This record gives sequence, structure tokens and C-alpha cells, in this order.
Amino acid sequence: MERQQIEGHLFFDFLKTCGLENCENYQIPENMNVSLGIMALEIIRYYKKRLPERMPIEDIRILVKWIQEYTLDKRWNEDRPNKIDAGIYKKIMSEYEGSNKKIAKEYFGRDDLFLETYKEKEITDFQIEDFEKQDLVDLSVFITLKLINSGYKDLWRGEKNEIDLQIENQRLLDEIKRIRLSWIWKLIEQMRSLYARLLKGACIKDEKPP
Repeated sequence: MERQQIEGHLFFDFLKTCGLENCENYQIPENMNVSLGIMALEIIRYYKKRLPERMPIEDIRILVKWIQEYTLDKRWNEDRPNKIDAGIYKKIMSEYEGSNKKIAKEYFGRDDLFLETYKEKEITDFQIEDFEKQDLVDLSVFITLKLINSGYKDLWRGEKNEIDLQIENQRLLDEIKRIRLSWIWKLIEQMRSLYARLLKGACIKDEKPP
């Protein structure tokens, strides 16, 4: 369907196509499937890359839902993502030119399936570095409050299997090894050794008769 074929609002046009009368009397429903903008998509991509391994998909969906809720409230979806320039558009259309013409002839009785011509749009790009630091802090606070108020102990509730435990155990051993090889640990060991010698010397001194 082309835009010029729609009479008025898409919702009313759909009802009219279904054969309903007085479509304008129906209440337009709230938009329940809002397309995310470049800011919202980037922050979701950033969070998902840093989620724990083997995190249950149900918990990921909850987290993404909270992020979507926050981005809608903060109007982070006004700038739409666009990665398709004229060159990519031509490649896509040429790839499906044959099947598009067949559908256009068979079902619409015309040569071209799409009547609208390509309109150049600005290529959008947004990285995590482009966010204001305060925006990221506010989002983190929002998610933390959501976790607390929703009973966060029930999230990430999947039982860990043997492989998960082995991975965590190895990471813990590697971290302990890294700590013991660090200069600060060596300094602590030297201080402990010095303290032990001083304490031992003080004890021997106290044991000597007056």
C-alpha cells in the first residue's frame, strides 16, 4: 500500500477496508509498538553486550522493556535510525526487481510494485560516547530502582549448570592469581612479615626477667 492510497488516518482506512461504517466514531488506540530511535537502540545495544553470559532471555526482555520505557519518557526516539543511502537502496531494489515486477503484474496489473520514488535521507549515527554523562547516570538509577521495586532477587534466576560454575570458578582463580602477583599484594606481604617480626621481638623482650 502506498501512502497516497490511504484516506485520512491509517486506523480509519483499515476499518473502512474491513467494511465498517462511521469509522471516525472509533477511538484511535494508543501506539503500542513505538519504533525506537538511534539513542534508544544504541543504549540497548550497549547494555546487551555487557549482560552476564547465559542470562535467561526472559530477564533480558524485562531489562530491555525498562530501557524502552525510560527512552520513551525522555523522548530519545525522535531521531530515527537510517543506514540506507541511494547506493544501498539501488542494490536492494535490483536484487528483488524480478519478483517485485511479477507481483506488480499479477496482483496490481502494473509494471512497478512501489509507486513512491526513493527520497534521500540523512544517514544517522549515534555512539555511546555521544550521550551526556548525566543521561547515563539517570538511566542507571532508573534501572536500579526498577530492580529494587520489582523484587530483583527473582531476576537472573536461572539455575547455574556445571559449565557456568566451572567458568566462574576459573575466573575467580585467575583473579586471585592476578591479585597475588600485584605489587600491592607483595607490599602487604612484606608489611605482614615486618609486623610479625616486630611482634615476636616485643614478646621476647617481655619474657626477659627484670
